[in-house]
Amino acid sequence: LRSMVVMGYLQHDRQERTYRLTRRTGLLGAWLDPSLVRQGAIVNLAHGLSRHTQETVLLARMNANRVQVIYVADETGQPPHVTAGCQHDLARSAAGAALLAMLEDLQIRRILTRLNAERAEHEAPVDIAARIAKIAEGRRSGGYVGAGSCPGLMAVASQIRHGAAGDMLVLASEGPRERLAARTAAPPARAQRTPPALPAPRRPAPRRPSNT
Repeated sequence: LRSMVVMGYLQHDRQERTYRLTRRTGLLGAWLDPSLVRQGAIVNLAHGLSRHTQETVLLARMNANRVQVIYVADETGQPPHVTAGCQHDLARSAAGAALLAMLEDLQIRRILTRLNAERAEHEAPVDIAARIAKIAEGRRSGGYVGAGSCPGLMAVASQIRHGAAGDMLVLASEGPRERLAARTAAPPARAQRTPPALPAPRRPAPRRPSNT
């Protein structure tokens, strides 16, 4: 059971001492034969986003203190740079920020403190106060920008709110840092247009006093 928790197929509730299946289990057949996996709303959303942005889109969850990819949608025509099951940094990535944002700030601080304590000697520690402030900014805007799943990649991540209780899930669209940096820095087309002036409201004509 512990091995299945590490791989992301089971989630362990330490307080209740119970195990339950994760959403990664439901996607087990995707790598073998995609036609056997029912195309649900989230999977369709990931593929639609990949077609629209022409970037790789990842569906990810939190597994221990790592980001685990559970599904990859790639409509770019190029071999994907990441596969389902891969795990990457929780503290610095865009997907990690979106996942951490679902927790209370006190929980985020505890996780980042632990990650700093367990980091390799050559790695710089995470600035916890700055990271929490960045996550708060993402909560207000609804989007999280940061590192991707591999070196040299940048990602834009967003949370998925699902009616059923279960894993915390995020979608992350990622690509080369130079390309995504230019796209995220450009203002949207609607913001560049000057809205047309609205006509001044017409005042009603004053009523004449009645002679009666």
